Amino acid sequence: MPESTPVVGRWPAGWAGGSESAEAVIAESHVTARPGVTARPGAALSDRVRRWGPTFLAAVAVRIAYWVVVQPHWIPDSDADQYDKIARSLANGTGYGLQFPQIVHHPTAFRPPLLPLLLTPGHWLFGEALWPGRLLSVILGSTVVVLAGVLAARIGGRRAGYLAALVVMFSPPLLANDTITLTEPLALLLGLAAILLLDEGRYLQAGFVTGLLLLTRPNGYLVVAILALWVWRKLGPRAAVALVAVAACVLVPWLVRNRVQLGTWTLNTSDGFTLAAIYAQPAQAAGTFTDPVLSPAFSDPEVRLSQFNEGEWNALLTDRAIEGITSNPGYIPQVVGSNLPAFFEIDPSRSVVAQRIDGRRLGLLPLVRPLFFLTTILGLVGLARHWRDNRVRVIAAITAQYVVLSLLLVAPPRLRAPFDLACSIGLGLLLGWFADWRWPSDRTRTLRSAERDGLGLRRGPGHLDRGPAEVAGVPTAGIAAGALVPLLPGGVTRSKSPGRVTKGGEAAGTGARGAADQHRAGQIG
Repeated sequence: MPESTPVVGRWPAGWAGGSESAEAVIAESHVTARPGVTARPGAALSDRVRRWGPTFLAAVAVRIAYWVVVQPHWIPDSDADQYDKIARSLANGTGYGLQFPQIVHHPTAFRPPLLPLLLTPGHWLFGEALWPGRLLSVILGSTVVVLAGVLAARIGGRRAGYLAALVVMFSPPLLANDTITLTEPLALLLGLAAILLLDEGRYLQAGFVTGLLLLTRPNGYLVVAILALWVWRKLGPRAAVALVAVAACVLVPWLVRNRVQLGTWTLNTSDGFTLAAIYAQPAQAAGTFTDPVLSPAFSDPEVRLSQFNEGEWNALLTDRAIEGITSNPGYIPQVVGSNLPAFFEIDPSRSVVAQRIDGRRLGLLPLVRPLFFLTTILGLVGLARHWRDNRVRVIAAITAQYVVLSLLLVAPPRLRAPFDLACSIGLGLLLGWFADWRWPSDRTRTLRSAERDGLGLRRGPGHLDRGPAEVAGVPTAGIAAGALVPLLPGGVTRSKSPGRVTKGGEAAGTGARGAADQHRAGQIG
């Protein structure tokens, strides 16, 4: 990563207003010396802990309160139960195995490995107790709150960061996932971490985290392509190739294990199950999800015998689903039309069974559903306001791929977590912008005054309020001033043309205004 160089130079007298001089704003700022790369966080770890530690502890407290009051006696079912059983199998020394879909315990790849591996130490130490796994989810979900705040702060300023963290902290759909043993908190954490690492130009670490994400949610394969495209534009093709290569290396041990024990190179063996349950001929005849293991409609000998070889079973069910799609492609819009009202809770009756299986308190859902719609609408507005920021575009692209996959396959509200997180961040950005507009800080007034006096910085108030040290670990006072004045050794002077700035007598047509646009697009800080 490039070294940071201090910004030096002066604004001519009379350019600044407010209680803080514009010269002081610039003098304390730092911008990266390498164009096109986000400034790397420069604060000590203790500073970051001091800034975000209280937020993390508050998120933990909220989640434990939800656990005690709303879900004190939760028992894992379906997906959560299978993750827990695999973890217990590992803790007992019987390997990564499961009885489903067979009648005896066997090596499996029906569930991705990362969450069961993280749950294993709790079962090894405390037997079949559920609280260690639930506490792990609380910690993961609380970390998501902090990372969401950090990302929002980098996009919209410190106020937006704290407000976004607050929205995520109390979001009912996200909160419901954070006290049970499902993959959503872990997947959100890894997704946010990958975006933040790439925002800092750390593409190798981002590749590693992306590989872990695929070991948590195998259907996130398009995330790799989205992040690779972003890093290609940001740092060049070599960095993009390196990211993909590192992610692939993370997957290799699991793929080799599956090949040796199951005879397949696939990441997991549940894709065929899901596809057949939706698109195979028996499922189309029933017009609803039809379990290939439990339903008599899949009782033909070929399917039943293949269950004793997960690799073959997965391939056979995938072929059955493809046959169903090719024979009736018009069924795809029917599936999407059926999933849409359930996924977005437009018709809550369609998701009652899924909500109960996923541990939701059905009596609370009518009370919190209006908050979901409010967060969604305002959050989308907040994201739209910052659409020129590349980080927002990456969030939108990743969220869209998860939403599309859910609508095409199965769409319980639990799987809406990436969408809920994106809208919560968007709401934080919108609230931060409003707070900066309604209650501007001294720094905001200083920079607005400079804008009126000729710098021509085309940014909203939500982008001007930056603290003197940093936002989310990034020296954002420097970023704000650096976006205003990317200084060269000659200093800053007025141009004869109104609203223009020259540096050392050189035209700055791509200077303050261009740097502001670059920062706005997420290329600087």
